[in-house]
Amino acid sequence: MKQETTLGMDESIEALLCYSFGWVTGIIFLVMEKNSLFVRFHAMQSLVTFLGLSIIMVVLGTILPYFGFVIASFLWLAGVVLWIILMLKAYKGEWFRLPVIGDFAYNFVEKGPGATTDSHQGYAQPGTPFEPKDGIIFCRQCGAQAKGDARFCEQCGTLLKKE
Repeated sequence: MKQETTLGMDESIEALLCYSFGWVTGIIFLVMEKNSLFVRFHAMQSLVTFLGLSIIMVVLGTILPYFGFVIASFLWLAGVVLWIILMLKAYKGEWFRLPVIGDFAYNFVEKGPGATTDSHQGYAQPGTPFEPKDGIIFCRQCGAQAKGDARFCEQCGTLLKKE
């Protein structure tokens, strides 16, 4: 179920754009987007991930002149791969969570500044009950939409309901 966004764009496009210029666009979409928890989650995950990587690379390059530069180069390459993966996952509409950072990002946008009481409406998050609406249910693991009579999520294989 797609939710209308503050900027009037498709959620998956906005989520992809959250990663487009790393932590900078993460800040922009985190501040501007008020309606979509999905977009705010990806904005916060982008901000924490790429600001953290940037700081680590600068510190390594400064403290360890040659060796730090080599390590920072590998981190940069890993960051580019991660950047591409995160953009693709966001564009596909997936709630792709990085270990630790993803949980922090979700908790921040759900309960932190700018969160609204209905910001999670239309999505199922891990561990939360989610009732069918209009013959549609949502996977508790990945947030994917499924028909009300589906037993397993087509995207991640999670059991949707017990018989």
